[in-house]
Amino acid sequence: MPHPERALAFSLSLLQGKEECVLVGHVEPAVRVPLVLCKFNPREEEYLGMRVVDMSPAERLTVAADFKPADWGGRRGVRDKVVSLAQSLRGTGVTFKVNTILRAIGYGLLEEISEQGLVPWADLKLSDTKDTDQSDIDFLAEVQVPKLLVTVKCDSGAGTLRHLVAKLPRHIELIGITVLSDMTEDDCQVVFGREIHIAIDNFFAMAGECGLGGIVCSGKDAAKVNAGRTRVSDKFTINTPNIRPAWAEVKGDGQNVKRAATIAEALAYADRVVIGRPITQQEDVLGATRRCLEEVYTCCGGLPD
Repeated sequence: MPHPERALAFSLSLLQGKEECVLVGHVEPAVRVPLVLCKFNPREEEYLGMRVVDMSPAERLTVAADFKPADWGGRRGVRDKVVSLAQSLRGTGVTFKVNTILRAIGYGLLEEISEQGLVPWADLKLSDTKDTDQSDIDFLAEVQVPKLLVTVKCDSGAGTLRHLVAKLPRHIELIGITVLSDMTEDDCQVVFGREIHIAIDNFFAMAGECGLGGIVCSGKDAAKVNAGRTRVSDKFTINTPNIRPAWAEVKGDGQNVKRAATIAEALAYADRVVIGRPITQQEDVLGATRRCLEEVYTCCGGLPD
């Protein structure tokens, strides 16, 4: 087996329609290989067991625009805050996550986010009957953006997951919520009747079987999920919230610190990191975003020229 760093220096060949890809994976179980931008040789990919992910390094950073109405004067204040944040990050190319404000303001907000050169993520956590979900499907199909991420709760069941996969437009990446990052082991036993890592593994398997584009799990759980990637599509993504950069302090942090991770810890196995308050609580939001991007690029093999 060649040295892992050298093994990543591939030449471009036999790959039609793409100039470069991001390769992620393991050379062997005991050796972790960081995310890298490199050229691609399909025969080497098969030999090393690597995956092709059509995603820029900047998209691997998700900024979570999670603002409370009580803090910002209601829905209009939250909308203005979200739009202002998106405008301040214009052109960075990061993924931009919004949640309940979409139901208060409407899905047109996703188009405003995309206009800033960002990839919108609608964290809707869909979980309802097929008929009710169909309304969300119809509304989302009207959103005119080149790329969109949408979340669904895996505990909605395989029938709901398959229905959404079948009906949503192809440019939408459907991501399954496994076990919420603030859940404790006791919580998981009460809700799902099993330990966190077992629940996540079960949801991961179901998401793959139903054709989802990826799942959400904590950075601490990403390693085990990554080990089972052979069970899912080669484009299946692992998305990790509860990311706490070592340099950031979060006021009133209510997340489960036992399941938190740094950017580097998460990206050793995951495809995207989701960072909210460590960025949005900073006075210089753009500076904090760039600082996180530097860490992401380092994990991807170095800063761009």
